[in-house]
Amino acid sequence: MVAIEGSSSMATMLNMLKENFQQTHPQIPVSLTITCSKMGLKSLMSKKTDIAAISYLENTNKKYLNFQKYIIAYDEILPIVNPKLKVKSINLLQLKLILTGKLIYWPFNNKQIINLYIRNQNSGTYEYLKQSLLEQENFSNKAIIMSDTNGILNSVNNDPQALGFISSSLGKTVSTIKITQNNYKIYHIRRPLYFITDQNMKNSTQEFIKFCLSPTGQKIILKANFKLNP
Repeated sequence: MVAIEGSSSMATMLNMLKENFQQTHPQIPVSLTITCSKMGLKSLMSKKTDIAAISYLENTNKKYLNFQKYIIAYDEILPIVNPKLKVKSINLLQLKLILTGKLIYWPFNNKQIINLYIRNQNSGTYEYLKQSLLEQENFSNKAIIMSDTNGILNSVNNDPQALGFISSSLGKTVSTIKITQNNYKIYHIRRPLYFITDQNMKNSTQEFIKFCLSPTGQKIILKANFKLNP
């Protein structure tokens, strides 16, 4: 038995890996619980799961001394908007101002308020955006908090003034916008995705990790629209 819990940004990939693994290893059942990065880690530390699937790793080495970490894939966090909003890109500085609540109107229309949708504090996407873009400033207190990725997708699709953020693995299903810098180069919010396990993991867990890192597993990860390199 292998128990996995963690990030909703990784849900599609995890389901595909689980299904393919069980086809070739029918003797090893796999349970998958999609919650969020922090809940996955909490379950691992309390020995309620074998693998924590997380999309953000804190810069605290001591916390992970008794655990093994594997970079499984690489992802990009994409800004998304409602298809009715005719915008293709946003400047990086403007985006930072929007996220912190210092800019509340769309730059192309100073009468149209931005409805910002973000994940909750247990989410790896929340933590990674805060670390990489906000330099530990807080998100706007007017941001609308969503508990999972589906909540972000549904809200943005139904709100013509919305701005949200999702994994690039879902980018083909929604209206994404590019982030530009002052030199007009595209800015990318890239992050590694991790499996965290106990140092003394079970044989079944080792088999699953081995499968995910094998050529077969790597093909599945690519098929799920993630990358193998930064």
